[in-house]
Amino acid sequence: MRAEENPFNVPVESLNGLSTSEAILHADVCSLLERAQAVLGRAQTQAQTILCEAHEEAMQIRAEAAHLGETEKEALIRQTRDEWVQQGLQWLVEEARFESALVDRMEARVRHLLTAVLREWIDHQDRLEQLAHWLTVQVRDRAQPLPSRIRLHPDDRDALAARLAQEGLPEAIDYSADPALAQGQAILEMEFLRIEFDLARHWEQVLSALKGSSVPI
Repeated sequence: MRAEENPFNVPVESLNGLSTSEAILHADVCSLLERAQAVLGRAQTQAQTILCEAHEEAMQIRAEAAHLGETEKEALIRQTRDEWVQQGLQWLVEEARFESALVDRMEARVRHLLTAVLREWIDHQDRLEQLAHWLTVQVRDRAQPLPSRIRLHPDDRDALAARLAQEGLPEAIDYSADPALAQGQAILEMEFLRIEFDLARHWEQVLSALKGSSVPI
């Protein structure tokens, strides 16, 4: 900045952008929390009003009861107690319904945000690396006896065979190119068993479970 543009010589520092060192809440989440706080505030005010009204009515009952006999006093007390119990129960039911609705909305919103974050993370992962990891785990820990052949999409076959060799998988395994498979799919063939895997479907099932829905297996 030139001197004539800053006649008071006030130091000016440029901001390169917002700091992301702290957690950031999206505007729609803040809005939902603000609405929840407002409703809770109204509920607290309503509760305070009920208490004040109860106190005033109790004083009125005492004044009326001073001129009644014992039987009339007991009847008046029972009637008033029943009315306030009913009103209190109704208020508690309404509060419980509100809390339940608020929890449901917050849970749905949190699930939506987590799903979006996970989907973005998945989109930036190396597909071949994920598939190689799954195959390594299957062959080492679950596939007994060892598979005699692993069928892969032709475009995945060479790269995955090299990666799996680096992981120390047995050289006797035959890596076969199968054009009927899509990229990200694999089939492990053993003597009496066949294991199929679809990376895309696997992540869709994870995302659907997070959202609370389901994907056909």
